[in-house]
Amino acid sequence: AVSRKLENKNFVKRAPENVINHERQKQQNYKADLNKLQQNLDSLQI
Repeated sequence: AVSRKLENKNFVKRAPENVINHERQKQQNYKADLNKLQQNLDSLQI
């Protein structure tokens, strides 16, 4: 959902900058969490 918002040109054009920055931060946090979970999963599969 976050990626779709940021890919939506109308959202990016119309949303306040602080909202866009917040969504970008959420996206970065989700990617970091996903990376950690993938590493944990990989370590369990050895």
